Order: sequence, then C-alpha cells, then structure tokens
Amino acid sequence: MINKKTFVVVIGDLIRSRNIKNRFLVSKKIHNIIKIINREYMSNIFAPLELTKGIDEFSLVLKNPAQSYCICRTIDEYIYPERYRFAIVKGQLDIGMTSKNAKTLDGPAFHKAADCLNKIKKTDQRFIFDLGNDCDLLISEAANLIAIIADSRSARQQEIVELYNRYNNQKKIARKLKISQQAISDTLKQANYRSVLKAINSIDAYLAGR
Repeated sequence: MINKKTFVVVIGDLIRSRNIKNRFLVSKKIHNIIKIINREYMSNIFAPLELTKGIDEFSLVLKNPAQSYCICRTIDEYIYPERYRFAIVKGQLDIGMTSKNAKTLDGPAFHKAADCLNKIKKTDQRFIFDLGNDCDLLISEAANLIAIIADSRSARQQEIVELYNRYNNQKKIARKLKISQQAISDTLKQANYRSVLKAINSIDAYLAGR
C-alpha cells in the first residue's frame, strides 16, 4: 500500500525569463535567496527549495502553509525587479518521500500545483492558493492585489519599503540614505505601506491557522 502524506507544495515560475538581460546577476540573487530560505525556514521545510529548470522554475515542500506566503514575498523582494508567479497547494505526495528532494518527489499535490500555475500563466495574476479551504479564492485575490501595488512602486519606493521592513526605523533609514525623515514618511505613504502591511499580516495570520 502506498503511504500518502499531506504537505504544502510551493512552485514558482520566473516571469518573462527570456527577456532578462543579465541572467548571471539574477541567477546569483536566486541562488543566494535559496540558501537564506532553506536556512531560515528549516523547521517547516520537508523538501528544501530547489531550482528545477535552470532559474526559471523552483519547487519547495512545506509541512504546513504557515510561512508559504512570507517565503514567496521574501523571494520577490530579493530578486526585484524580477518576479516569480507562485502556486501554493496543499495535497498528497506518494513518490520519493524518503529522498526529501523536490526534484524526485511526486504525487497529486505537484500535479495540482502545476495545473494551478498553468492557469494563472494565462492571466496577469502572480499568486494562486489551493489549500482546500473556502477562503482560497479570497486569499489569492488579496495576494494578487498586494502584488499589483508592490509592482507599481518606483525603484526608490521599493528600496525604502525594503529598508523599513528590515529596520523599522525611519530615522535610521534617513541617515543611511542621507535624506530627511519626512521624505521617508512621505514615501511610505505613497507606497501604501501601512495598508499593504495590514493585508499581508491578515494573510499570514490566516495561513498560520491552517
């Protein structure tokens, strides 16, 4: 009898990868963030984040969905201005379980994740959740709205948002960038920082309870 277990599969597809001019630089960024993700989220990882088709695709298997959205956002921020589209799916795995290797694992969860990713490739969406819950569509739409806002930010706004996420201190960022604290405050408002953060925290809290 095949031993099937339920996990959360996260797969990513690099958007417009053929148009990337400096693939070496992007590859370096992606390999660095893979190391960071696998280290920082080790306790919830069943099969580590791994590239499966050059830098164009990756797979990750988590024990539960709690940190899935956070991981995707971290990847997005790290490889900016490049972006992945993500499928986050809960389902069963039944092949390659002992390997704990995303390349050799297989099962219904991977098939469903691939189908989900193909579905949003035909749209401008970047996130799709299929965790078997009534709120999957709502969470997907919220994540996509957040992505639209993030993608509309200027490079300067994105830089300040990332620094504020890291330091949570406007004065420190102002000193670092040699601009006024008021300029930092104004930029965060223009980037809809607080509204976006509230939505992000709501999604993270929901997934933590699944």
